[in-house]
Parts: sequence; C-alpha cells; structure tokens
Amino acid sequence: AAKDEWRVNFSSVEWDTTIEDGKYKKVPGKPEYNWVWSPQYVIDMHRPELWGYVKFLSQTSGKTEPFTDPFHAEKHRLMAVYHAQRAYRGKNKTWAKLEHLGDIAHGMTMETTDNGWTTWLETKTHRVSIQSDSRIQVLALKK
Repeated sequence: AAKDEWRVNFSSVEWDTTIEDGKYKKVPGKPEYNWVWSPQYVIDMHRPELWGYVKFLSQTSGKTEPFTDPFHAEKHRLMAVYHAQRAYRGKNKTWAKLEHLGDIAHGMTMETTDNGWTTWLETKTHRVSIQSDSRIQVLALKK
C-alpha cells in the first residue's frame, strides 16, 4: 500500500566452476562471491535489520527523497548485543550480564525475564529496545 516501508535485500552467490563430464562442479578451495543490493557488513543474509528499505508511493512525482532510519545507529548497536548474547549463551548456557559484553553494551540497560531478556538504550526522545528473540521496538518517551 502507499507509504508502506519494507525491509528487503537481494543476493547473488557465485562460485568458480569447471565443467566435468558435462556438469558444473565447484572449484575446491575457492570462496564464493556474495553480491548484495544493500550492504550486510557480514556474510549472512539472515539479518533483516541490515536490509535496505523500499518505500511505496501512491504516484510518481518525479522526485523522491531517500529514506533514512532515524534510529539506525541504535538498532545496529542493539543487534550487536543480540549476536553477542547468542554467542555467549552458546558457550556458557546462560545469558551474559551487560558488563560481560564490553563496550558494545555501554550506556544500555538490561532486564531479564522468564523468557529471556530485554535490552534498551534511550535517546532524548525515544527508547529503542531489543528482546532475546531479536524483536526491536522504538517507543516515544513521555514528556
């Protein structure tokens, strides 16, 4: 619908190949080439928080303005905490306290729940949070 914003990315993975007995075969020891529409910063297309935005318009005006997420930096920091928590839990079978995660969690607050944890940071106007299931929320602070 008009004014909808979707997170999307497109990926192409290519390998060096040879033809043996009429069939393509990957060349051993050669890495794949990963091409993406919007930068991922890691080789992992399963991180939608890094995908680009597509904004739907009701009509073409001839002029479009680029969309920028005003909370991109905060969301990026919170996703770093999410991935660090997953790695920590994989090794230690428990969630880390924020102080165990180092500088990436600087200025954040964490609350544990029966189902996991929620970590947040605040800007002057909003609270941006992430849960242990990777759900991100942006909530306006009351004035």
